[in-house]
Amino acid sequence: ANGSYPARAVETMVNIAAIAEQNILMPIDRQMRVKHGSGREEISDAVSQATVQVAETLGCKAIITATMSGYTTRQIAKERPRTPILCVTPNELTYRRMALVWGVLPIMVPMFDTIDEMISVVVRAAHQANLIARGDSLVIIAGVPFGTSGQTNFLKIHMAGEYGELDE
Repeated sequence: ANGSYPARAVETMVNIAAIAEQNILMPIDRQMRVKHGSGREEISDAVSQATVQVAETLGCKAIITATMSGYTTRQIAKERPRTPILCVTPNELTYRRMALVWGVLPIMVPMFDTIDEMISVVVRAAHQANLIARGDSLVIIAGVPFGTSGQTNFLKIHMAGEYGELDE
């Protein structure tokens, strides 16, 4: 710290940091916010807010976002959930960008075409990265059809391994 009172400045910063750290652990009263945008934008916002509420209410191990553009992941990250966000994408540019987003762990995966294939691919990838275990509860979200940016409209509560995706 600089200035006439450097010790006092550092003391103040320590106090601010201590109070901020205490408040991080306080429960957040999440209110659904109504946004007035286009139909797809409103749906995406509602699904993103619901995802965070579901994950925190059920104590899910992770929120897994399947995304091509990163839109879905950014929607979740702006809610600042306590649940880890795993961004699963087949797009290398999106993978690199998501590494810079608050609270997001990006994972590269092969391309998927169907919802069942997507669930299998994303759960397997998170498991192989040692981020989830068999039986963990997850919230998986995506935009369907895949590849259409700004269309987060799919949410699934999933138990890792329930469809046999970890048996291979």
